[in-house]
Amino acid sequence: MKKCLIVIFAIVLFFEYYLKNFLNYQDLDCIIKAVTGLGAIGTAWGVYWKWNDEKTRQLYERRLQEVYAPFMKLLIRQETYRKDAKLPSIVKVLEDRNMSPFFRQTTSVTDKKTGDIISIEKFSIINEGFFAILDKNNLSKTSLLVVLEKYRLIWELAEKAEQALEEKFNGYEDKHADDPKLRCAINSSEEGKELMRLREKRHSLEKEIFDEIVNGYNECIKILKMDKQKINFDEENFWENY
Repeated sequence: MKKCLIVIFAIVLFFEYYLKNFLNYQDLDCIIKAVTGLGAIGTAWGVYWKWNDEKTRQLYERRLQEVYAPFMKLLIRQETYRKDAKLPSIVKVLEDRNMSPFFRQTTSVTDKKTGDIISIEKFSIINEGFFAILDKNNLSKTSLLVVLEKYRLIWELAEKAEQALEEKFNGYEDKHADDPKLRCAINSSEEGKELMRLREKRHSLEKEIFDEIVNGYNECIKILKMDKQKINFDEENFWENY
């Protein structure tokens, strides 16, 4: 404490000496005004920064609550089912996210031995509600908005292509038709090729959407400093933490 007082006293003496010998009161007045002006500018910048920070936080809070959290709930439900459900051997392809990024409303397989149609429609996340999340607002990242709108268009085009195929080939039932000649005719037709192209594009977009949702959710959590734990379904120990 004593040392601090000595230092302060020394600074006061130095300032007094400097003022008497090197500055006049007019110079001091200019310095005081300059310091006051800089202080006002600094205060204004601080107020603006705080206001901008609060606006940004409100944006990310809404983005998380209204866009990424609803999407993430769907993904967690799907990935939990993918991990824990005992899938019939005929739909084991659904265990691989690269093969089936999303469980679609039309996901079904025909068991050729029994003729039974195995469907997981009740676990589907791609439906009207999925797109409605984005339709409610414009708060998502541009990258997610673009890829989802592209996906919606490709989805509609694929449905039209399926209808065209059904009109051309009576009794068309996807590529699982039992008749090899019919299946070959379907695959080699212009309508069949177009449907295959659209399905491949749809599959590619599904992988992009999946990554965009996960990355967008993690970004919101990071900026809002809500949780250090990120969502990463590919981590081996991810599910062990929950």
